[in-house]
Amino acid sequence: IKVALTGRVYCKVDAAYGAIAPGDLLTTSPTPGHAMRVAPEDAYPGTVLGKAMRPHPRDVGLIPILVGPH
Repeated sequence: IKVALTGRVYCKVDAAYGAIAPGDLLTTSPTPGHAMRVAPEDAYPGTVLGKAMRPHPRDVGLIPILVGPH
């Protein structure tokens, strides 16, 4: 298992819960092992995994994200 605390990493995402755009905050998804988009007003402290660096309009996939304090 690989763990990142800060930096640019690739992350599995699921856009079934909303299309992902660059800059969107990501949190854990009901799909095991994947992240999904979360609205800033719904992101509680400690629940944000990172920020999307590329868009992902649908389905599941792998995108680069920025991990760190947001």
